[in-house]
Amino acid sequence: MRNDRVTVVRQVEAVDDIGADIFTETVVYADIPCKLGQAGKNTLDNTPTNSVTFVTADLRLCLAPDYTILANDKLIVKHKGQTFTFWATQAFKYMTHQEISVYAKTEA
Repeated sequence: MRNDRVTVVRQVEAVDDIGADIFTETVVYADIPCKLGQAGKNTLDNTPTNSVTFVTADLRLCLAPDYTILANDKLIVKHKGQTFTFWATQAFKYMTHQEISVYAKTEA
């Protein structure tokens, strides 16, 4: 069931060379077994004020409950030879697994 892999990237506070506070992307977990599946239908955002149509993917990621995934974590998923980049919403944990709705907004 869990033939896919996910790497979780999180923005963490850091201090740069001159002492200023910054945020850097840090890999929190690498190559976690998971399963990527569809949760609903993709949507189009074609409002009259935009010159570009956006497609929002509505997918679900299932993985073991042992990991802490936060809202807005960047998720890099390897699925059947393809690599996708998503952002997480709040995780919903069960005794045996957790489900995370993920989204990606791209230009059509």
